[in-house]
Amino acid sequence: VEAPKSPQSVGWYTFLMAEEPPKQDRAPRAHSGIIRIDETDEFVREGFTGHVYLKNDEGAGFGALEVRVLDSHPEKVVPVESRAYIVIEGSGEFTIDGVKQVVNKGDMVLLRKGTTYSYKGYGRGSMKLFEVNIPLATEE
Repeated sequence: VEAPKSPQSVGWYTFLMAEEPPKQDRAPRAHSGIIRIDETDEFVREGFTGHVYLKNDEGAGFGALEVRVLDSHPEKVVPVESRAYIVIEGSGEFTIDGVKQVVNKGDMVLLRKGTTYSYKGYGRGSMKLFEVNIPLATEE
């Protein structure tokens, strides 16, 4: 998979350096069930790779993805109501509103809309995260 290059937005997740959105080989998930890794959309970005399990627009009310940290995630502001990361492997460091904090396997990082954050693993490929995004409520 080739490294992405230009800004692109797809559903709930902004792909900062994607030339094109991830390939959509599957229908939206409209029912309960198991989502297997081979059914996910893989992505590659500078500093991290992963798999998109669920997009916000698929009717579950949240988005979910797995992130393998290869280097670091650039500083970003949370654009959704809430974003949570669970460290499922390894350890690293999150900088949240300018404060650096060490995270280890089993820790959860909760970020609210407007929070500035970045993260890095301790060594290439040393941290794996599970990310959940809760979108802003839409007015009807």
